[in-house]
Amino acid sequence: MNDVLAEALGLVKAAGYVVLKEKSYRAAQERQRIAAVRQQCAEEHTASARAWARDSIAEERRLAARLTFVYGVAMKHGATTEELRGGIDG
Repeated sequence: MNDVLAEALGLVKAAGYVVLKEKSYRAAQERQRIAAVRQQCAEEHTASARAWARDSIAEERRLAARLTFVYGVAMKHGATTEELRGGIDG
């Protein structure tokens, strides 16, 4: 490294800056870009998983309410609790 370059680097460093070669700077920018994309993908995946869970719980509640209704109708038509259990308990 020649004296002029060394002096210039010394001034830049003394001012509180860091000096990088272009290759290192570009590699750091690429790592940052990849990290941002991964973060965005993770956030989208989290939102998708939450929506799926919310929809699944709503469907489960809807089915439970429907089944309660069907049990009631079946019992009014003479079905017993044992018959409605089917083979679930044994």
